[in-house]
Amino acid sequence: MIRRNAHAQDACPFIDDNDSRCASHFTLTRLSDAFGDCLDGYRGCATYWRLVRENPNRLITLTAHGKPLQPTGT
Repeated sequence: MIRRNAHAQDACPFIDDNDSRCASHFTLTRLSDAFGDCLDGYRGCATYWRLVRENPNRLITLTAHGKPLQPTGT
């Protein structure tokens, strides 16, 4: 069974994607919003749900002993 990695869900899985729709959160004046929206509250973010619809396979992480599995190319 494929399960989401619970440890990876502490932050938005798209936080490192440099998506322009998220750029307004990452300014000095909105830094506290970024912590609230992109860490604890990302499931309430409309941009998160748009990204989920665009990239549904992105949320699935296979793990072994708590570490993400890497493709081997075989």
